[in-house]
Amino acid sequence: MVALEELARIAEIEFFDIVDSTELMGTKLRIMLSREGFIDVWLSRKLPDRFGYHWEEESTGFSYR
Repeated sequence: MVALEELARIAEIEFFDIVDSTELMGTKLRIMLSREGFIDVWLSRKLPDRFGYHWEEESTGFSYR
């Protein structure tokens, strides 16, 4: 399974045009987007290949899960 550190590296390198920064926050990764939003990614520690995400646009208040 991919580690959160590896996902942070991928986000910063492959999507540098829309990603401002990344931050590891315990069991989740927060990806700050350049267009006033963020994506949180969780990887399950108990079930292999399970994950969750939350994408929020701060300007509109919409969130996607």
